[in-house]
Amino acid sequence: MVNSVNRRRLATAAAGLMAAGAGISRPLAAQDATLAESTWLLASDFGATGDGTTDDSAALQQALDTAEQRGGGTVVLGSGAFLCNLTIGSRTTLHGMGPRATTLLSVPGSNRSVIEGRDFADLTGTDKATPETRGANYVGIANLCVDGNRGANTAGCGIRLWGRSHIFHDLIVQNCAEDGIFLEFTTHDAGEIDDDLEGFFTNIKAIRNGGNGWTHRGPHDSILSQFVTFSNDGWGFRSENRVNSYSGGISGTGWNSWLNGLGSFHFGAPPGFLSDSAASGSNRGTGIELTEGSGSVRMTGILILGHEVGLHLRGGNHLFNGVVLNSVSGTADQAGIGILIDNAGLCLLDVSGSANERAIVIAGEWGPNIIRGRFNVPEGGQLLAGPVSEATSLDLVSIGTGGGERIVQIPGLTRYETPV
Repeated sequence: MVNSVNRRRLATAAAGLMAAGAGISRPLAAQDATLAESTWLLASDFGATGDGTTDDSAALQQALDTAEQRGGGTVVLGSGAFLCNLTIGSRTTLHGMGPRATTLLSVPGSNRSVIEGRDFADLTGTDKATPETRGANYVGIANLCVDGNRGANTAGCGIRLWGRSHIFHDLIVQNCAEDGIFLEFTTHDAGEIDDDLEGFFTNIKAIRNGGNGWTHRGPHDSILSQFVTFSNDGWGFRSENRVNSYSGGISGTGWNSWLNGLGSFHFGAPPGFLSDSAASGSNRGTGIELTEGSGSVRMTGILILGHEVGLHLRGGNHLFNGVVLNSVSGTADQAGIGILIDNAGLCLLDVSGSANERAIVIAGEWGPNIIRGRFNVPEGGQLLAGPVSEATSLDLVSIGTGGGERIVQIPGLTRYETPV
């Protein structure tokens, strides 16, 4: 049997987790004695094997349903590979022995998500209800790997939930036919929800999925930290917004993306911030893209490297501070651009860059922007292209083999261009 953790060890681990979570210290024997009456359930007690060949869906589903019926609880999984496709409800947590010790593996030919929130299919894309009390809420997933078994399935995400107040940590979500993680929620009216709304997500990898590594449609104001996403066919991360329905504003720190098919990070919902993060490509896609519906996204300490378009800026009231490198020509019409300002306004950019074929391209401004930059422009490259609003403030300098140019425009004063 692949599952090398016996019932006694699981009980000890679960009791330790319970004691740590409750902030108490009791003799181990007392912890074990109360375990059967607690909200901590052992997957092995319900017949789950984790041997990598047995379909453990029924056993694990019974454990999850039992926890939910008790008003909430944690299902503790031993080490091993558990073949399963599960539905999870509110106030229920799945806890493994570690991302490379415990794996939930989609059943071959199931073409389903590995973990799906209760009523997801009925709730996704719907308009907000009043009061908004639907969905799978307070879902926890921790210390395990979720594998979509992409070679044996043509559909299905790793984790797909409609709801709020989730807590995920120490996860790997990989090899799914569709998105690795797909979360959605609408919003709430003032005073409607008297406790936490946001999700909190830490130490997560989304890798080698057929869609996006992570699609976020809510809950808004969630926080995602220490996130790695690579080799997904779509975006590494994509947030989305639809008025009166889902709202995917999110804030994050310590994100790292590389080799994703469409690009690294897409922000389609206001507001949010991103700090101390890196977006790397393979001479394809967009590093960071903000849509027309986005606003007030603050990005500081950002490195963008090796995309066709480094930063694609739309919407308004954005702040960007960082470095954009090696935006090179590809197959896209707007390739080789460090920063593309495309129908954006009231944005503040403080940026440096190198080896971008066109450092800054302005396709349209609906309001004034403030742009300050220092670029090492390659020979034959271009510092600035496109029509600039007279109300926009510029302070741009090019250096290097294609350098020797300075562009300064201060609204209300004379615009001039001089050699450096």
